[in-house]
Amino acid sequence: MSPLSLVPPLAVFIIGFITRRMRFALLVGIVIGALISTQVDLLMSVQLVLHHFMHALELDQGESITSVILNDRMSILICLIFFGILTEIICESNAAVAFQNYSRSFVSDKRSAETSCILLSFLLCIDDYLSAIVVGSVMRPIADRFSIARAKLAYLCNSLSSPMAAVIPFSSWSAAIVGILMESGISEHGGEAVLIGSPYGVFLNMIPYTLYSLVLIVSVIFIVRKNVSFSLMKQCEVEASSHVSSKALCQNESEGELNTSAFDFTLPIASLLTGILLGFLYSGGYTLFGGEATFVQAILSAKVSQSLLMATLAATVISLAYYLARGTYTLRDCPGLIVRGSLLMISAILMLALTWTLTGLLKDELHTGAYIASLIGSWIPFVLLPLIVFWLTCGGFFLIGSAWGTMAILMPIVVSMLVAMNDSLVPQDVFAVPLLLPTLAAVVSGSVFGNHVSLISDTSLMASTSTNCNTLEHFKTKFMYALPVFTSSSLGFLIAGIYPEGGAILPLSVAMATAIAFTMAWQQIANRQEAFSL
Repeated sequence: MSPLSLVPPLAVFIIGFITRRMRFALLVGIVIGALISTQVDLLMSVQLVLHHFMHALELDQGESITSVILNDRMSILICLIFFGILTEIICESNAAVAFQNYSRSFVSDKRSAETSCILLSFLLCIDDYLSAIVVGSVMRPIADRFSIARAKLAYLCNSLSSPMAAVIPFSSWSAAIVGILMESGISEHGGEAVLIGSPYGVFLNMIPYTLYSLVLIVSVIFIVRKNVSFSLMKQCEVEASSHVSSKALCQNESEGELNTSAFDFTLPIASLLTGILLGFLYSGGYTLFGGEATFVQAILSAKVSQSLLMATLAATVISLAYYLARGTYTLRDCPGLIVRGSLLMISAILMLALTWTLTGLLKDELHTGAYIASLIGSWIPFVLLPLIVFWLTCGGFFLIGSAWGTMAILMPIVVSMLVAMNDSLVPQDVFAVPLLLPTLAAVVSGSVFGNHVSLISDTSLMASTSTNCNTLEHFKTKFMYALPVFTSSSLGFLIAGIYPEGGAILPLSVAMATAIAFTMAWQQIANRQEAFSL
């Protein structure tokens, strides 16, 4: 271990910040890490990079093409491709119009329209791209009908896309996080594992500690149901209430003539969720499928990567076949849908492959996490670790602009650091490491915070585009709403570190109560300032 072990991750953050080209930054970090590991031996560096790349994708462990495709890492990457294709199929169909037509029966005022936006986000939480694109496109005419500000609609779409996907057990985010946990050294098997346990089980136990996501979701619901409005958002809402978009009304009327039904919208989502549930139960050995496991045992022991792959493949095939039968698409449209959907996820796939490779170098060759633990172990109280990691992850995102990239770099370092700070022998049981769950969840929360408030994050841009809201206005209006959630989440992580015996209930409850109190206080302050100015 040496200070040089810090150079590759620092190089990634600095180059990512300067160039905003995350894949290039990761590639440079990999090259630097390999050169340091081999003491600048070019040939050995190339061999080392190839070895860790093959190992990261588990290409060196398969005896046949089928075993290679169905290994955990490749299943996750291929699953993301099918998520992208399914997203493209839904977005290009008339399914959005079907929901707009169906909404006429229960959306009668502004509050019910905003509540519908929340419910639709819950339904599409399987992927943040899908949620940000479809919810904004579907709800925009409905929002215009009830004079909802575009900035408010963009805030709702963005706040319930990646934050929701990060805490759902069957989303593209869950697949990515499970893959990162595997690469961090968490495995059910021995061998090279640092911690022994189910990566999916660890993810499920992290969810109650993912404070920023959970508190934000509750805050959004509270804001909508209590009609909370302050700061720049209130100005936008006052301006929007002064006029109704006749263009949106005309658009609704013309779109209502299309031959669509609510089934067009629900089939892709229902088939995906059904496929995931059946895949989890079958691979987990549920009793109805010939196994001996109970329902909960089957879910916890399921082969998550393969189940998600088969479910997304089945949902894509079923949805495409249905739309072909309905005449929504023709066979000529299929290649374009597949290509565009694959390209939607190719950036994330390349980023994951590169970060897994860099993670292998940092963990196995440079021992970066252990070195950081030796540095901070003497001057940072252990109880402050979840809070500090949350803040560092927030800052890390703003440097590189990628939630998955930030998690993939920091999570393996955090695992190694926690093991080293506890002087733990490896491999050991994953739940025997103190503060592991809240600290890993702090990495996810910090990444979600950055993805939520950043001006350049993918979901922020998609939400502002799908709702036709100015990107800068979207950033300014949502930032003031995110601050109470950030502050209360920080308090929650502080409590989680000080009182780990209490589990997640106490920090989560305090964070939620504090966020609501801060939001109401900010509204009161804003109202008083407005009254004083009048």
